[in-house]
Amino acid sequence: MKVFIDTSAFYALADSRDQNHEAATQKYMELLDRKIKMVLSDHILAECATLIRRRLGYDASQRFLHLIEKSETIGTFQIVFVELTLLNSAKEIFSEIADPKLSLVDALSFAAMRKMAIRQYFAFDDHFNQAGFEPA
Repeated sequence: MKVFIDTSAFYALADSRDQNHEAATQKYMELLDRKIKMVLSDHILAECATLIRRRLGYDASQRFLHLIEKSETIGTFQIVFVELTLLNSAKEIFSEIADPKLSLVDALSFAAMRKMAIRQYFAFDDHFNQAGFEPA
């Protein structure tokens, strides 16, 4: 089984002052215990590293990138790289959903989830639920 992990979950894990930190930590540990593979896109990786660096500093962003690299090596995480057909699917989703707060990165996540038949997400972003996915 695979679960898609979003920037909102990664950030909540990284920032102990985030309102979702405790819930994120608990869910992350549960997913690890259940040996659930967590999937993210290269765009989520870039968005997270940038957000963590801007809000929490250089060292925190380096720890995040190291965690992803190590976790990918041991099979905890899988990075999906956005290619043209996935981007085109994301642009369609982005056009279909009129919510002004929906990001193109979210639409890319939904497109990747659909392509990989992933139904569950680890996020603190209501757009996943609105798009028909289920929380992990």
